[in-house]
Amino acid sequence: MRRTHGKASRLALLAALLPASGGNAAEREGAAGWRGNGRGEFPEAEPVLKWNIDNGRFVLWRTKLDFIYSSPVAVALMGKKAGVRVFTMAELDRLIAVDGDTGEMLWETVVGFHEAYEGEKRAKGRELFLEAMKLGAEKGRYGRWFVPPALAAQCKAAWAELGSAYHVGPAGHHRYTAPTPACDGKSVYAVVGTGAVGCYGLDGKRRWVRHHVPAGSASPVLFGDAVAVTEREAADRKSPSCLLALRRDTGKTIWRAALERRIWGTPVLVRTGKRLVLVTDNGEVVDTKDGAVLGCVLELKKQQSGGSPTVAGDVVYIPYGQYHGVNPNLTVAVKLAARELWKTEDRLGAAAQTSPLVVGDRLVVTAEKRTPWIYATATGKELHRTGPCLPFSTWGHRFCPSPTLAGKHVFLPDFDGRMYVLRLGKEWKIVAENHMGDSMGGSPFFQGKRMYVRTVSELICIGEE
Repeated sequence: MRRTHGKASRLALLAALLPASGGNAAEREGAAGWRGNGRGEFPEAEPVLKWNIDNGRFVLWRTKLDFIYSSPVAVALMGKKAGVRVFTMAELDRLIAVDGDTGEMLWETVVGFHEAYEGEKRAKGRELFLEAMKLGAEKGRYGRWFVPPALAAQCKAAWAELGSAYHVGPAGHHRYTAPTPACDGKSVYAVVGTGAVGCYGLDGKRRWVRHHVPAGSASPVLFGDAVAVTEREAADRKSPSCLLALRRDTGKTIWRAALERRIWGTPVLVRTGKRLVLVTDNGEVVDTKDGAVLGCVLELKKQQSGGSPTVAGDVVYIPYGQYHGVNPNLTVAVKLAARELWKTEDRLGAAAQTSPLVVGDRLVVTAEKRTPWIYATATGKELHRTGPCLPFSTWGHRFCPSPTLAGKHVFLPDFDGRMYVLRLGKEWKIVAENHMGDSMGGSPFFQGKRMYVRTVSELICIGEE
């Protein structure tokens, strides 16, 4: 997942211990969402390592879809509807279901803020949104939308009359479908930057939609009977971000946690004894039972993250970043009563970080325009930088998608359309360099011997028959 970045952010690593009960909460929930189990690990996968997108070798199917930055999610269904369903997004506000076996598009639906209305208001809301996009937005490279301030003000006023929480920011770029959908096997949950969060049946029928002002590119997180989503600011605007728990069946608010720092990445579920908590990318810890903010495990102030946290054993790793060169980026492993385990030197003058990946006793960190860095999870010691032995150690290659572990191999996609397959031993070993035919802004999803990859123009299935 690509992250917004400033001109001179830097990278460092900090660690502290979080007393966890072991295992990943998302796995026990049986839910699939951002990075699969939230960590980017698919231990049971048996993926193809080398394929050819041009001659079709090991390419099971390719389905043309509109522009996207987020990742796909695949779910195996049982009963009468047995089979694999792949859910993905498409700009500006569409949720799409594809047959995982054939690549056939089964349905698509609009996840729009106007869906929360009925009758004339719904039609008017959709009309206003489309008019703004068609007449006032200039589509730039990679689908970025630049909205003139005057039009933004006009849209705000018009949508305010409808009671919508959505607003277009000042001139800047937007990726409305950067969040990855989540599925619990019964329903699909999606968040879009146009101002909505919605729940849909596996047949595409809308179950509920509500107004929502998403924060960054954070994806929905499932736990218990709830779905957690993030909002850009509190209703009273006294808090830069909020974390909400919504009922899965109705979308009604269970609790709302006002945070002291702005959220960009997706929170991670962590089990600490009998307590299940959400740890945000800015280090704040929220109890999933009642939304109580238990504290912040980071001492840094006015920081913004560059990726989503991950958890391994009793440690949570948080990619952390401050833009415009104010403070360095940090990847953190933390404890509620935060005890610093280790901190690396400030080495990289990189831009945005992706989400980290734990491979055994090593931590893989990537960033835009930088080569991957490998650290010992126990000490934070830099084991090696991949640059000397990898062909992609150049400033021109951009590692925007997060790395993923499938079986014993690391799949490392870049935004220039290459998918590197590596084996981690004493040294990195390049197993294959595959070309996907287009840019990738999201991470792959694995299921058995199949890999589902979303480029900016296609959904592709790689694997064996």
